Amino acid sequence: MSLTMKQTGTPPQHQQQQQQPVTNEAVTKQKTPAIFLPLVTDVVQLLDKLNKHPAVKRFSTKATGGAGRELRILCHDLDTYNAVLSVLHQEKLQLYTHQPRQLKGDRVVLKHFHHSTPRAWLRVQVHALGFVTRFVRVY
Repeated sequence: MSLTMKQTGTPPQHQQQQQQPVTNEAVTKQKTPAIFLPLVTDVVQLLDKLNKHPAVKRFSTKATGGAGRELRILCHDLDTYNAVLSVLHQEKLQLYTHQPRQLKGDRVVLKHFHHSTPRAWLRVQVHALGFVTRFVRVY
């Protein structure tokens, strides 16, 4: 049995997920996403903690937001990105970042199935091809 799949783009993800460390094999010469820290009260203390961490190498910061209270951290490589994320999670700071493009899921449309086809069967067949499914809908 063969299933034909067509990629139609990536839907926006509105679920909050735990940020996983990104491996160097997953990203080759790609830009790392920015890390955003809203409502930073003491930027000097934060920068000292980041600079003292041995794995944090090259990064830059930019004050953004209305009153300049938001801080954007731009990491120059993946090792620094993962190290900065670990330091910020240890400090339990409120932050958000985007998922690297290589780790985002794809939206796949399977066509020409009968409406009585069970979703569980489709999920098993797609899993047998090596894909992980989050949601299956049969029209």
